[in-house]
Amino acid sequence: MRILFLLTMISPILLGIVKADPAVLPHPLPDHPRLLVAGGDWEKIRRQIEADPLSGKVFALVRENADRMLDQPPVERTLVGRRLLDVSRLALERITALAMVAQITGDERYSSRAIEEMLAVIKFSDWNPSHFLDVAEMSLAVAIGYDWLYDKLTPDQRDEIAKALVDKGIRPSFVTPEPFFVQGTNNWNQVCHAGLSAAAIAVADREPALAEKVLERAIRYLPNAAESYAPDGAFLEGPMYWDYGTMFHVVLAASLERLTGSTQGVADYPGFAASADYMQQVVSPIGRYFCYSDCRSNRGMQLPLFWFARHFHRPDWIAANAGIINAQPEKHDGKPYNGGRLFPLALLWLLPSDGAPAAHEPAPLRWYARGRGPLVVFRSAFGDPNAFYFAIKGGSPSLSHAHMDAGSFNLTADGVEWATDLGMQEYESLEKLQIPLWDRKGGRWGVFRLGPESHSIPRFNGARPLVDGDAIFQKVQLEGKRPFALLDLTPLYQDQVAQAERGVMVLNDKVVLIQDEWKGRGQETDYSWQFMTRADVQVDGRKVHLRKDGKSLDLLVLDESPVTIKVEKAEELMQPFDAPNPDVKRVNIHLKTASDAAGRLRVLAVPGSSGTVEPPALQPLKDWK
Repeated sequence: MRILFLLTMISPILLGIVKADPAVLPHPLPDHPRLLVAGGDWEKIRRQIEADPLSGKVFALVRENADRMLDQPPVERTLVGRRLLDVSRLALERITALAMVAQITGDERYSSRAIEEMLAVIKFSDWNPSHFLDVAEMSLAVAIGYDWLYDKLTPDQRDEIAKALVDKGIRPSFVTPEPFFVQGTNNWNQVCHAGLSAAAIAVADREPALAEKVLERAIRYLPNAAESYAPDGAFLEGPMYWDYGTMFHVVLAASLERLTGSTQGVADYPGFAASADYMQQVVSPIGRYFCYSDCRSNRGMQLPLFWFARHFHRPDWIAANAGIINAQPEKHDGKPYNGGRLFPLALLWLLPSDGAPAAHEPAPLRWYARGRGPLVVFRSAFGDPNAFYFAIKGGSPSLSHAHMDAGSFNLTADGVEWATDLGMQEYESLEKLQIPLWDRKGGRWGVFRLGPESHSIPRFNGARPLVDGDAIFQKVQLEGKRPFALLDLTPLYQDQVAQAERGVMVLNDKVVLIQDEWKGRGQETDYSWQFMTRADVQVDGRKVHLRKDGKSLDLLVLDESPVTIKVEKAEELMQPFDAPNPDVKRVNIHLKTASDAAGRLRVLAVPGSSGTVEPPALQPLKDWK
């Protein structure tokens, strides 16, 4: 009886009944090209270029860049600090553009030059697996060239390139200890799995078992990074890293979809589609990002939105991209606009999709996204460079690429960015001086742009926010004439005060009230209110007058508590290793409260176009409704 019981328990395994993960690779495997495109797509793209002005403009820009590449020497294995990333990205830019133009025009100058680039990089000793992003981007570059130009390669070249994709790309990811990106939670996961999956698809006919293993691993662990979008699309690493991580995420999705007919679920994660709306909301009326976390300020080409627009049937999502493209001159005297290293892929995703555009509401003027990097945005209009815009963020300094900026905000009105975030400092500028940029317990926060000194946040006793603290919106009201958001900052400052909150209320889409409240903890509290700006600043009693580009904004201190207002130049607050911040000033409003006492500061920000504004009556944050 006991033997029979054991056999009953194990027989499903012995008989192979237990269901394994279904294979990703289709059988039979499609011929080359099979990475992102199929053979018939080239003719479709040619027709699309002729018929669609936007596609025609994209191709003209891609070809102009490819022409410039023809006479440039191939890349060399030159590291910048610990990175080969610039070389990998340049190779990716060149091979993608040259191979695309080669296929569309049939001109062998482009295919020959792309092959020359591939043959150069496969001779590198390695693709720098100690910084695996370098391997991933190089793998994608070589995979695209190998797959798209397969018929142009000699048998020996195919062997050499395929061997490099396996030995320099894929196999270094299967080592012990396992590279952190494999199960990681940040953009490295997306970038590396996408690049290696592209390599796997390219060589799947030669290494089917290894290719299957790479694809299954990517699909298994991509959800770890996809949590960054949940639940409402606010990407926790900020706008710039949305563009980076999501670009490779959609390369993986598009590759799987072209190969198998399905994205295998990698486009279905909570908040993923909604992140396209997030990228609309984090751009101010003057085309600049709310530049929080590691980010650069100017909105460029958001290439993933071409794929989003096609896959989710939302052509409206590429309106801003189309505006950038159509604004480019027919011919450039200097370096032509390139739209990013994967810009040629826009031609694939501008092909008409099956199905009509999805029904949708216009982008909301008041928007709130929950998640680990929560965000609230208020604006008076889209499409008007003079519109009012106010965005405020929560979150934690402990997040990937985060700054000490929870509670900070962007205020833009009358075509001027009044409250600004300085964004990132280039990594190599700090790493070469051995500044511990990635030490979240200490060294990172001494960098001016990353720590608390450069952000429009409240401070208590001059202390830094706690790294593991997390600011959460307690209440958000988007309706009515006085929408507001309440942000609990207590976890960030619980070593200094018993309670800390920031409330922001927009009045008639014209002005914003910023109200901070706190309660002391066993000592006198020295509170400071920081406001970062590039405007000229004058202090007049309890009013701070800002002027820039012929426009003005006033900061009015509404409470009667004794305050001290001073204006500091950024360079007075910086260390020798900090990047320059020309014209940046910090308005600092100081207020002291007794031990264990409650405190409050209310500041009304009034753009010059708002005219005379009646200050709102005092109302504690707990009574806002």
